[in-house]
Amino acid sequence: MNARTNPRCVTNAELVRRLVSEWTKSHTITEIVASISGKVSLARVNTAEDIFKDQHPKGPDLLVGQPGDVVVAECPNRFTTADVGIFVRAAKVGEHALDFPAEAGLAFKEVS
Repeated sequence: MNARTNPRCVTNAELVRRLVSEWTKSHTITEIVASISGKVSLARVNTAEDIFKDQHPKGPDLLVGQPGDVVVAECPNRFTTADVGIFVRAAKVGEHALDFPAEAGLAFKEVS
């Protein structure tokens, strides 16, 4: 009997990690996906460069322009009842530095 239990799996975990690591280091991501896709649950983790080169995000408005010509990747999860999207640009460094203390009732004196 070949019982698949957690203690038994853990016994060989280090060996499996080493073998998988060695195998993946000797192949490209494309080769790995082609070789084991459909046999093992996997997904490629994209870099920002990968996302902007890929044609898929360009179709369903997943690359969104922002004020100042900044383009960002939108969240791909869409729900019919949720109002999702990127509605304002990200704050610039220090842009709201004094807003939050002021909202908390703190005041700062100007130093000259």
